Amino acid sequence: MERISLWFKFLDTHNGLVTAFATAIVALFTVVLAIATIELKKLGEQQAEDMKASIAETKRSADAASTNAKVARDTLIHTQRSIIVIGNTYHVRVGDPLQGYSFWTQFKNAGPTTARQMRVATTLQWNPGRLPDDYDYSFAAPPEAFTGPSADIGRDGPVNSQYQGVTLDVLKDVQAAKKDFAL
Repeated sequence: MERISLWFKFLDTHNGLVTAFATAIVALFTVVLAIATIELKKLGEQQAEDMKASIAETKRSADAASTNAKVARDTLIHTQRSIIVIGNTYHVRVGDPLQGYSFWTQFKNAGPTTARQMRVATTLQWNPGRLPDDYDYSFAAPPEAFTGPSADIGRDGPVNSQYQGVTLDVLKDVQAAKKDFAL
């Protein structure tokens, strides 16, 4: 107890010195806090700049991802679509004795996916003389159909294809250049 009493007596005797020392410590701590605050401000400003750069890079990356997705979609559409091509055109003699010919055209889906909303039409027309250069190959639109990947339409003949027939007399007129026909 006596030690504590001596300690208080020392502080009381030298109170000006103790106050000056305490003030110096507070001043020093204030300077340290000011320096730390300035450094935090600099760090915050740097972090703000880094965040702006990060946001710009994120936007660039998102734009690149969007472009990649569009390219992937377009590639899928172009490589995985159905592709309808004309196969062969067939003819069969009709009648005995010969009365004419029947024609049909084979179509093929050469693509890897089903062709939907497909319209296939063939028509056989004959006209007197040569066809004019601006001849209109118009015809009534057939109903919509579909065919699976790598499937043929009309492979088995007129039973399941667009059948067209022509008589022998018309073919003779075509051969004599009296008529022209388009298939």
